[in-house]
Amino acid sequence: MVACGGWTLAVPGSTKVQDANIAHIRHVATHPDHVRKGLAKAIMAHCFEEARAIGVTQFSCFSSLAAVTFYESVGFIAGEQQTVSFAPDLPFPMIVMTLEF
Repeated sequence: MVACGGWTLAVPGSTKVQDANIAHIRHVATHPDHVRKGLAKAIMAHCFEEARAIGVTQFSCFSSLAAVTFYESVGFIAGEQQTVSFAPDLPFPMIVMTLEF
């Protein structure tokens, strides 16, 4: 596997759907030997197509600081920076990003 990614209607960190019009990008990644070949953009295009087909009008994602430029390249707009803790001593700085169709 050289790239992966997906989306969900569930709010990150839960299994609940807060708004059926808002989808959430999950874990887009590309193997370092295969970056800049369009794989992640193709995955995103597929996610957008699937979501639009069920009436989604907005996407949200929690971007790592390193991935902000990628998400901006597919239309997302950067919002506020937040920190998510994966463990008591493992903070993860991220940017909340949104895309409206």
